[in-house]
Amino acid sequence: MLLRTWSNAQVFLLTEFPWSVTAAWMGSYLSLFLLDQGLSAKNLGWTIGVGALVQLLGLGLSGTLTRHVGRKMTIMSGDFAGWIVVLGIWTLSHSPWVLALGLVLNQGSGYVGPAWNSLFSEDEQVHRLPRYFLLLQVLTITGGLILPLIRGFVMKEGVVASGHTLLAIFWPSVAMAWTIRALALRESTAGKVSMQQRQHVSWSVRLSHVRQGLQGPGFYLAVLRILVMVPLLMVAAFVPLSFVSPKGLHLVAADLSLLPIGAVGGVLILAVVRRMMPTWTPTQLMGLGLVFLALGYTGLTLGPQGQISWVLLAWGLVMAGQSQFASSHTSVWMTWLPDAVRVDVQGWIGMITAGGVAVLSPFLAEAFIRQPRWVFAGLAFLFTVCMALWGLLQKSMKTRG
Repeated sequence: MLLRTWSNAQVFLLTEFPWSVTAAWMGSYLSLFLLDQGLSAKNLGWTIGVGALVQLLGLGLSGTLTRHVGRKMTIMSGDFAGWIVVLGIWTLSHSPWVLALGLVLNQGSGYVGPAWNSLFSEDEQVHRLPRYFLLLQVLTITGGLILPLIRGFVMKEGVVASGHTLLAIFWPSVAMAWTIRALALRESTAGKVSMQQRQHVSWSVRLSHVRQGLQGPGFYLAVLRILVMVPLLMVAAFVPLSFVSPKGLHLVAADLSLLPIGAVGGVLILAVVRRMMPTWTPTQLMGLGLVFLALGYTGLTLGPQGQISWVLLAWGLVMAGQSQFASSHTSVWMTWLPDAVRVDVQGWIGMITAGGVAVLSPFLAEAFIRQPRWVFAGLAFLFTVCMALWGLLQKSMKTRG
């Protein structure tokens, strides 16, 4: 079988498109889809908070789970529950609480993140990882280019009816991609060693892994991961509410299908900027991502209502910054962390991130509707502060180097 000759990273990239299209629809319409079927904004916030708590518990056990069943099985089981089962629920159900249960399962399945990053990275040539992680982010964004094609369909049928129809297409597509991964992915060398030695790993050893991973640059990498990912995870859930809110950018729901065009435009701007600095390292490019994020949220703070072109420009900067930061940070982090400590460190940092989302989501859901510009201004300030931390990270990397 041809796929058996591909690396795990290549298999992930080859099968990512169905997930990226589905995630693009979720990023633009899922919150409106749930609210239009009877879930209040406050209850949406609580639902996401509960989902983050489930994810937190899963991340706390992720190290133990991967040692017993391996990275691949951890990923496949989590993706089955959090995507295939959930897409079935959203396709078939109209009950707001059943739909909310699906959101909890989807959020909770985020515990596979450390195993996913590890299996993607391990046994792969180090010099390829920055390119592969950036390609993964590009696939995530460009998958959304399907959405502008459905703008008329959303205008005619509404968010709910069009959503159920599209979910009926996404569901089998993701299931097929999941099946290909189940057949083609292979347990990594580090994963096999970890499974063989699982009986010898105590909690004290796991804590020593975390301490090892947080030494030197690892501390700044972890703090940046938390400060950037907590707000971005909440934005992914709530930003459509602020875009259509009369107190926010006051767009019509159908205009949300155009957001991927802005994202692709932002990636093109990023590509032009990167060509001007071909010798920059992934650590330096991480800072570029933070600059784009700060500029994008400043644009959303100051933008006029009802101007889709302004929103597309600002949102494009946000998505380009998010892609650049995520790809560069993950590449640097996976290279920095030794194989033996990688899952434990990611798991504990993921727990803190999920805990932040769990605590803040119930309070910020309505803020994205009632005071969205203050939220955008706060995000712009936060990413500016993160630039200072990035400067400390660079100094630490030079000291270690």
